[in-house]
Amino acid sequence: DVGQTKGKLVFNGARGFKVLFTDDRSAGAYGGRARGVHITNKDHGNIKDGSLSDFVLGAYNDWETPTANYHSSGIVAHFSHGVTEVSFDCTDNDLTLKRLFAFDENGVLIGKTAPNSQTLFSIDVKQTSNMQLIYSVEFDTKAGPKGGASDGTYFTLDNFRVRGVVSEETKAEDDITLLLLSSVLNSEPSLLYDGFEIEDELGRSSGENLIFAGTSNAFQALVCADDNLFGNLPSRVEIASAKIAKATQTTGIVVAFNYGLEKVVLTANNTPIAGEKLFAYDVDYNTIAIKTSTGNREFSVNLIDTGGRLIYAVELDAYAGKKTGAQAANPFSIRRLSGWGKMNHPVRNVLLRPMKNLVEKSAVSPSRLLTKVDFDCGVDSTGKSSGDLIFDGADGFRLVLTDDDSDGANGGQADGVHITNKKAGNSKANTADLVVGANNNWLVRGQSNYHSSGIVGRFSHGVERVRLVCTDDDATTKTLFALDESESVIGQTQPGSRRSFEIDGALTNGRLVYGFEFDTKAGEAGGSADGTYFTIDDIEIYGSATGKTARNESVVAAARRLIFLDFNSKHDSFARQQGDLVFTGSNGFRVLFTDDDSSGASGGQADGVHVTNKNYGNSKVGTSDYVLGAYNSRPSSSVNYH
Repeated sequence: DVGQTKGKLVFNGARGFKVLFTDDRSAGAYGGRARGVHITNKDHGNIKDGSLSDFVLGAYNDWETPTANYHSSGIVAHFSHGVTEVSFDCTDNDLTLKRLFAFDENGVLIGKTAPNSQTLFSIDVKQTSNMQLIYSVEFDTKAGPKGGASDGTYFTLDNFRVRGVVSEETKAEDDITLLLLSSVLNSEPSLLYDGFEIEDELGRSSGENLIFAGTSNAFQALVCADDNLFGNLPSRVEIASAKIAKATQTTGIVVAFNYGLEKVVLTANNTPIAGEKLFAYDVDYNTIAIKTSTGNREFSVNLIDTGGRLIYAVELDAYAGKKTGAQAANPFSIRRLSGWGKMNHPVRNVLLRPMKNLVEKSAVSPSRLLTKVDFDCGVDSTGKSSGDLIFDGADGFRLVLTDDDSDGANGGQADGVHITNKKAGNSKANTADLVVGANNNWLVRGQSNYHSSGIVGRFSHGVERVRLVCTDDDATTKTLFALDESESVIGQTQPGSRRSFEIDGALTNGRLVYGFEFDTKAGEAGGSADGTYFTIDDIEIYGSATGKTARNESVVAAARRLIFLDFNSKHDSFARQQGDLVFTGSNGFRVLFTDDDSSGASGGQADGVHVTNKNYGNSKVGTSDYVLGAYNSRPSSSVNYH
């Protein structure tokens, strides 16, 4: 690579692209825990064993003999930005089956290949969920440390290829240095407590938790005992003499952060305890690294240790979680803590949501009323009373209300929502107190609308709390669902009717809410398919200013046209007529067209799409008005199967 033949190897590609190779952190009977990877012409699992010119890459496990390394851990590659396709040759010398796994920028599995061996492995965005870009891959029998050295398989690879688009939006030049920490090691920490202040940000010197600001006030840390984080017990922490943060009972001590950090260094103050370690956790409190002391009572963890995953909490303890037991003769305590991170890393606005006895949220992340809508003015912020309604709030916040897209026997498919004092399902019918309901078919024109589709709200950025009032006139139960940025359900209330509904981080495990659905079931499954009526009033939404949680307002409302394509240019934005075609719109927006990967008797497998005025299936054949079709096989020069 840039100078090494083994360890964590980094290779430079075109236009600033970088790839970092390492192992899967497995530690089994076959080769133990690898120490990264190495470039080799040795066995095991190497069909090119002994070649003087054709080298391969394998995990750097233990050596069984001087000429045979186990190569038993899986091989992991991290990329400096998201890519569209990864491929390589499996150079194993037997037919044991492996897979290629793809992960998103948060390390979540988004795709995998079929098992195979001694062949070309390839995965692209068409094989990932929702066409997501690939930020890392793993060549293994199982994703994560469960395979690798635990199952006796060997892994080597060669001819590693990565394809993708480089642009100012996707380049993310510092992502690989983030993994290598070169940018972190030469910068000031975002959090630094060389001795804790006598009082925390709320003026407390003891409590169930203590909150401290970082060197930048945007960064904050919350200190608590381990059973306070992972359970709901009354253990406390305090600032003792000499500015030491300590647990008051024989428990571990936890520090959680509102921003994901890249590196944390902690100095313990307690008497050394057998088996003590520093545990690092991700945003969902999954253990992502375990480190022992590096000497002088210092513990350190960084993104290399976590496989590139950001650190949202650390725990000094003998065991992860609330299991400490009687081994700890003295409480764990900390006298120094440093943390490095960037403001552009994902933020958790509400710290430690699993802790039910958290101090008020405003102490951790200032929260304010972003909008309150009672609908009594009769129109939205653009003057409309029906359709997709837009309501502008404070700090650039925007709420868009629409329907759930259900299409059932009771009211059909709604055309958005409408502001109304009409029935059905409206306890405020025929009064001056207006509500909002889905704009379904009318039972009686102008008098009674089905209001049978669920009501969906979308936000211009993530918020902390949503409250609304159900104004139905019967006792049929509904649920308020919280949605994330991709509109997946991340929390829900208990079913109820004719009451206020509220959802916040306590029901979403601390995740920000980007939208809601008021319905019997999430998505199209409920709504007009089940004969229930939905009207709501008095929506209140609380959160912080837009900041880094913002998403393009075009996600939530058709505020402006992002792109219009009539294909009459006869090519995409890169002058291509066929293949995977990419078109660029306004504000950096892009759309990529490809085929569905089907491979049948009528046309075989397509090679993407093409811009065309030819048959089949084209009512504009032979004209100057071009269309888009899948690029299948061609029975003649003037016809494509499409």
